Amino acid sequence: MKVDRIHAVHVEDSIDNRRVVRTRDDRMSKDLLWIGGVVLILIGLFVAYGWPRAALRDTGSTAGKLQREQEKLLEENRELRLERAALQDLRRVQMIATATLGMRTPASADVIVVERPQNLPKDSRFAAKAVAGGSPQ
Repeated sequence: MKVDRIHAVHVEDSIDNRRVVRTRDDRMSKDLLWIGGVVLILIGLFVAYGWPRAALRDTGSTAGKLQREQEKLLEENRELRLERAALQDLRRVQMIATATLGMRTPASADVIVVERPQNLPKDSRFAAKAVAGGSPQ
């Protein structure tokens, strides 16, 4: 050790570590294996406990969303049924036809009844209906 008297600075000689050989510390390796094993066990326990809880929470939120959507759709269905019933009301249709569109009820002589045939097999034939005058239609 040298001391420079002018500056009063402590200067050490450099140390040469080139000839130092590192040996393997078996105790440290065993400690690292134990710590790694404990960490893996803790992670496994966390996953085993946390995963089902997270899945259950996710399922619960999905069920809540679906229930709200079902209630919304049921309300919309109820409104559409009411609207359909209002639109199918024949008195309302007749009132709109006569008041708004200016239509009138036809005279009985102007009415022609057209019967729509049922879905009959391909080989079947119609029988002609006799009209009051005796000639078939």
